[in-house]
Amino acid sequence: VVRDPLDRAASSFRHALGTGYARDQILAAVGVDTRTEPLTFQRFIDFLETEIGLIEKVGEQNYLQSQIGEGKDS
Repeated sequence: VVRDPLDRAASSFRHALGTGYARDQILAAVGVDTRTEPLTFQRFIDFLETEIGLIEKVGEQNYLQSQIGEGKDS
């Protein structure tokens, strides 16, 4: 089963708002500090597009390896 990309993005956005995951990555990618300012859906999409560009640039394996240990920014 393949989920609709927009549904997946919306689900991930709600998760980001609710849990604060990827705060540091969002700040670095789009300049939004989710601790002090609201994150719009458009800015979240910009973040996702930045991540996709990074994956395309460095390759999936290198991207995944770079993510090990991240996510401790709660």
